[in-house]
Amino acid sequence: MPTRNDVICKSICSICLTAALSLPYTDGQALPFEQSLTRRTINRDVTFQWPLSADPGAWSHVNEWNVSDLLQELYGDEEFGDKIYAVKEFRFVPLVKGRVHLVALVDVTGRAFFNSIKAIYCQNRTCEVVSTHSFGDVDLRSQLIDTDHDGLSELVARDQVNVDWFPIFTYRRAKLRGEEFVDVSAESKEAWEKYVEPLIKADFDYQDIKLRELQQSRTVAKPADEVNRKRSEKAVQEFAALIDCARVIARADAARRVYGRPEAGVEDAAQWLQSPYQEIRELGLQTLVTIDSGLAAEVLTGVDMSAYPEWIVSSAQKMIKKRRPR
Repeated sequence: MPTRNDVICKSICSICLTAALSLPYTDGQALPFEQSLTRRTINRDVTFQWPLSADPGAWSHVNEWNVSDLLQELYGDEEFGDKIYAVKEFRFVPLVKGRVHLVALVDVTGRAFFNSIKAIYCQNRTCEVVSTHSFGDVDLRSQLIDTDHDGLSELVARDQVNVDWFPIFTYRRAKLRGEEFVDVSAESKEAWEKYVEPLIKADFDYQDIKLRELQQSRTVAKPADEVNRKRSEKAVQEFAALIDCARVIARADAARRVYGRPEAGVEDAAQWLQSPYQEIRELGLQTLVTIDSGLAAEVLTGVDMSAYPEWIVSSAQKMIKKRRPR
């Protein structure tokens, strides 16, 4: 069950996630809470020669200090945006034709949460920066890849759809186009199935492992009294139900995002509203808002929202108003 670190993570993540979780994506449009291209002139020259190739040998002279120094030049002024606390990883990759971008994985929280990704291109003292994100354990080496074989790298990004101690993830393929990262998942089913489906399966395997660990821990503990025994059984049952929801969410999101089934997941989410577990009821409401369809709005109109958090209720009401105008 949740550790102290899990609780801390939840409290921090909730700040940036609660407003964004229920916002729907739109194929080819900027993603929620992304920062579009910003140009800035820095006060001095970049401390390294900008590589002309993404080949690792072409940027072996660049180190973490160089990257941190550049980021401090760019983000030292609070008016420009996030404060950069640390750099975990960086790479040079081709994101658009004719350019090699510096992509850095950074912490903007001060708590060593490395989920913010900055894509930077500098020419002389003029730099362009576009921001995106990925949750969970980010690895730029494996997530910045050319999935559609056009010679440009995309980000296979992981989005977190809840703020509880056990995260639920969905995925997207994001490509830098124009001045922002856009979701291009629907453009290549082949790329999705080759590069993203294995990640979803890995999540499922991890969920199975965590459930078995919980079941085994409860079996070994063998609560002596009936009350604690029932609590133990309920914990296992609730976690199993949460895993079932996580799998439906991942599959339904892919069905909507990649395979053109806009109502996928509505029936499941409607059923979750009747769950005995508060967390799953909230997940049901949130999922309906995320789906953002006429059928989802129709289900929401009949829901008593008095027992749900205000941030979910507000998002639900906005979606209903948009989808079912009077």
